[in-house]
Amino acid sequence: MQNKDEQYFLQTYHRHKDMVYRIAYTYVRNPDDAKDILQDVFLKLYNTRKSFVDDDHLKHWLIRVAINDSKDYVTSTWFRERNELIESDTYGTVSEFGYNEILEEVRRLPVKYRAVIYLHYYEEYSYKEIAEILNLRLSAVKMRAKRGREMLKLNLTVDSIERSME
Repeated sequence: MQNKDEQYFLQTYHRHKDMVYRIAYTYVRNPDDAKDILQDVFLKLYNTRKSFVDDDHLKHWLIRVAINDSKDYVTSTWFRERNELIESDTYGTVSEFGYNEILEEVRRLPVKYRAVIYLHYYEEYSYKEIAEILNLRLSAVKMRAKRGREMLKLNLTVDSIERSME
């Protein structure tokens, strides 16, 4: 029989695993690497002594840890050297975690725009909440959202034109 803490951990894992995975995937662009980060984030949660005020506080913590771990991962020497050997087109999809074409375009955005767009449109955080999560000024978050949307619009328009010409 599981104790109360194990049940809470498992419930938390099942409730937030897709979100953590998608955040990681937007940074690392590889399903296996994203799964590794997912595992690391929840291992940190399992081992933390931190107490959370409510589910929103826990969710913010998971997002922050997922972003930080993903950034650390993509800046590691191992990751950079490995990616020089692998073409990005060989990566798999994220269909089991809610993949779609627009999410694919979001993951192609530069990191500073990607995080804001993902948190606002996929996790439904307000700009104010995103500013708190990412430790940015509200004006910076709004500007990144605006520029990210402009890039997405341009990329999606170019992709649809290219498809129509085929």
